[in-house]
Amino acid sequence: MSGIISKLISYDNSLSPSAIYTLIQANSSDSTLKTSLKGYGTLNTESLLSALEVGVDQTSIALEIETEASDPLTLTRVLNFPNPISTSTTFGFETNTAGATAKVTIYDIHGSVLETLTQTTVSGYNRISWTPGTVPNGTYLYTLNVNGDTGEILKKSTLTVLK
Repeated sequence: MSGIISKLISYDNSLSPSAIYTLIQANSSDSTLKTSLKGYGTLNTESLLSALEVGVDQTSIALEIETEASDPLTLTRVLNFPNPISTSTTFGFETNTAGATAKVTIYDIHGSVLETLTQTTVSGYNRISWTPGTVPNGTYLYTLNVNGDTGEILKKSTLTVLK
């Protein structure tokens, strides 16, 4: 479920304006930044940085950063088609997270890794294709691991190669 996360950051006189600028940039990406400055009220980032350049007392700065909490990572409709495989198969799945890392690892029946395929996900339907090449006929195991900022999911299944 989405929500607002707020954090309050206070600074002391030991930080230079450039250090404060770096901290603001590191803490305000993809966020709504509200800056309170004693005697000045609420300022946007540009106004705060301008005030810092003219020597505002840094002890009076308090930043409140609001970020939209992300929904937990979901992974649905995991399947590979066709199965059994003759020339190639496509692992299809849906996720709610863009930018996560999806990794399909194919194992032989003894647990040895045959191949690992990796790609970055988009929100929605994703596909990773695999060609068995010289892999002999048989049953193989695979895992689909999707790892993003809001979690990690691992799915396991089998596939059959019949050439």
